[in-house]
Amino acid sequence: MTRRGEQGVWKPTGFGEILRRIRDERGLSQQALADAAGCHVITISKLERGRQEPAWPLVLLLAKALGVGVEAFAPADY
Repeated sequence: MTRRGEQGVWKPTGFGEILRRIRDERGLSQQALADAAGCHVITISKLERGRQEPAWPLVLLLAKALGVGVEAFAPADY
């Protein structure tokens, strides 16, 4: 789905907000999640602030590190 009729522009997914909520529910710091997922803590920070959208391989690693299925990151209204 695009916004304002522009091709290649996707509506915000809210991935970062969902990621932060799940991470907080698990009691993990950004550093602990980064270590478990094999990425840099700055990546987690950027994701949570909505400054970066994750590539699919990272979504898979984050889901595994958090003990959730990838569908946990899907917003209800997307």
